[in-house]
Amino acid sequence: MKNAVFCLMAALLLMVSCSEPASYERFIKSSDTDSLGRFCYEFDLDTAAVYDISVYSRIDACGKGVQWPGDIRMDAVWTSPSGNQFFETVYIPRKEFTSRLSIESDCVVRYRSGIRPDEAGLWNLMLALPELTGAEGFRGIGIKITL
Repeated sequence: MKNAVFCLMAALLLMVSCSEPASYERFIKSSDTDSLGRFCYEFDLDTAAVYDISVYSRIDACGKGVQWPGDIRMDAVWTSPSGNQFFETVYIPRKEFTSRLSIESDCVVRYRSGIRPDEAGLWNLMLALPELTGAEGFRGIGIKITL
């Protein structure tokens, strides 16, 4: 009987441990962009799932106070597993940036919600933020994908 209970518990643990994670997150530092200053990500997406995608960032002001240029332009290029590309430009509203201690500012913004890809497999995303490229104190951009 004890062996049967142990086997049942082990089987249940294996089923739980084999499930897909509820979220994926990756942060790319400004110093790790490609030669054109783009932030490049790769995601394994499934057509049976629905995803929410958020972007986040932080700028350090080096003790001078954070000075944002206004809304931040973000150019996105999605490449599907078959090679099709989709381009879009979105703007992150300045009001989304919250200051902490007046020497840094954080931003977490929902980029897209309820996304169901039409192809399963590895998707590539390249982000460019022209106003922030080379900006002093700009740490980078993170992406969080949640099921």
